[in-house]
Parts: sequence; structure tokens; C-alpha cells
Amino acid sequence: MKKFTFSLSTVKGYKDKLLGNLKIEHAAILAKMSKQKELIKGMEESERLVNSELNERNSKGIAPHELVNYQRYLRVLQNDIKVEYENLAKLQKAEEEKREELLEMKKETASFEKLEEKKLEEYNVLARKEGELFIEEFVSNKKYAKQERR
Repeated sequence: MKKFTFSLSTVKGYKDKLLGNLKIEHAAILAKMSKQKELIKGMEESERLVNSELNERNSKGIAPHELVNYQRYLRVLQNDIKVEYENLAKLQKAEEEKREELLEMKKETASFEKLEEKKLEEYNVLARKEGELFIEEFVSNKKYAKQERR
């Protein structure tokens, strides 16, 4: 009997490659999200430090134009933080979409794997039957050959 070959192996291989690419893309988005969170964390820490410095200087007495400059800087910083949070939300949405796409591809590749297992099992059953038939023929031919010699 010829060796087992899965007829959809090229399609399965293609789907496996797509799955690998999706995993890489998903990991890249997760890395971007992590960097974005670190950026926001740094910006919030900067805002906290500037607020602290402003409160300290305000308690000791601060010139009005310095107070206005601090307040302007804090507003700009808060707007920048808001923009970075919006960017993070976009990344989270992209990650969610990529995760769903990844799950769908995993389902597809799993179905190909199950189909291949089923076909392999069918092949093995057929091979066993063929082997049993060969043995039966061999035994029956031996018996027949012995009977003809007599």
C-alpha cells in the first residue's frame, strides 16, 4: 500500500503560515500596547511631579506669570495624556480584532488537523485490512501448495 498523504496538506500548510503570521502581528500589537502604557505612566508621573512642584512653589509664594506658565504646561500635559489614552484605546481595539482573527484561524487549522487525523485513521484501518488479507492469502496459498504436492 502506498504511503499516507493528506490531500489538503498544502492548504493546511498555508493556514499554518497564516496562523503564524497572525501570532506575530498579535504579539507586535501587544508590545505596542505595553510601550504605550509605559509612555502614559511616564507622562502621568511627570504631571504628578509638576503638580507637586507647583504646590510647593505656591506655598512659598510664586509670581503670577509663573503660576500661569505652570497651569498652561499642566493643561498641555493633560491633553497629551488624553491623546495617548486615545491611542491606547485604538491599540486595544486593534488587539481585540487581531485576537478574534487569531481565534478564527486557530479553529480553521484545528479543523484541518482533525480532518487529517480522521483520514490517517481511515488509512490505517484500510492498511490493517489489506495486511490481514495478504496474510490470509499467504496462508491459504501455502495450504494449497502443500495439498498439490501430495
